[in-house]
Amino acid sequence: MMTLLLMTIAVGAAIGFGTNLLAILMLFRPWRERRLFGVKLPFTPGLIPKRQPEIAHKLGEVVEEHLLTKEGILSTISRPEWASAMSGRILEWIETVLAEDRTLRGLWSRVTGQTALEIADQLEKWALTSKPIRDLLPDAVQNRIAVQIGTFAESLLEKGQAWLDSQSAREFLIATIQDRLTGGGMFGKLAVMFIQEEKLADEIVPHLKNFLANPATLRFIQDKFLEEWQTLLNRNAGEAVSVLVNKSVDVDLYELFENHRPAVIGFLDKLLLRVQQSSGIWVSPILHSLDIKRIVEEQVSSFPIPKFEKLVFDVVQRELKMITWLGAFLGGLIGLIQALFIMGWQ
Repeated sequence: MMTLLLMTIAVGAAIGFGTNLLAILMLFRPWRERRLFGVKLPFTPGLIPKRQPEIAHKLGEVVEEHLLTKEGILSTISRPEWASAMSGRILEWIETVLAEDRTLRGLWSRVTGQTALEIADQLEKWALTSKPIRDLLPDAVQNRIAVQIGTFAESLLEKGQAWLDSQSAREFLIATIQDRLTGGGMFGKLAVMFIQEEKLADEIVPHLKNFLANPATLRFIQDKFLEEWQTLLNRNAGEAVSVLVNKSVDVDLYELFENHRPAVIGFLDKLLLRVQQSSGIWVSPILHSLDIKRIVEEQVSSFPIPKFEKLVFDVVQRELKMITWLGAFLGGLIGLIQALFIMGWQ
């Protein structure tokens, strides 16, 4: 009797163990269709290789509709880290500009076209007045500066396009994609297994460059800078001039910039805050042009099944072992119940 009991339990456990193990293996194996005498064998290829196109399509929908969404991107853009990274890029560009014209006289002359004597004479008059700059600055000069602001915005966007070709931009995009995907729960982690963030970042870069090259984007940036220029024109001229060290037009602007870096950063933070607040306007067109669903679907469809199998087993190896041994336990339990039933019947 005891021998029968042990044999029944052992057989039940072996059947449960083998059945669960076979079911797990059949998720991926065989990788390709098998035929016998020209007849396709059932359950070949495995479930995931067979359904790979459908999985790709569904995962593309999930990523586009639930992970890399407008709301998710806006959430990333609204973070202080994003503004800090963008502010750092702009500060680097300002330092480059100031390295070319180190004095206010040189920079102001290049922007307005005025001579050194004209600049000095104008600043002396401004220092004694309480009128706004708008009332003192000739319309021709205001228009010239407005044109230069437009040129500045254009140059800034060109710098942005050049930055997108850099390794730091690629790393920034990869980190952003990983952050959005890993924060998407189970589907996000599944997407991370399939999607190569580097390739996705490479797909995104051309679309971002096209967006920066779009005339509508240039107009948007120019409008934001011109709003700040209009605010400056309304300032008291005497107060504006007093900001300069000893009211000298030959002050070293780079040194002045370094001394007033916190104020410059504060201005950039204010400007980037406006960009963040209006991000809903320009994020949607970018996402629409990207066609995230198509990109993800193509990547998942072309993903090598052997590599995906290894990734899955590396991640959930412990759980799969537990499922296999659970099958052995249930099989053995069923065998025990059967043995006891037979013994009781006899």
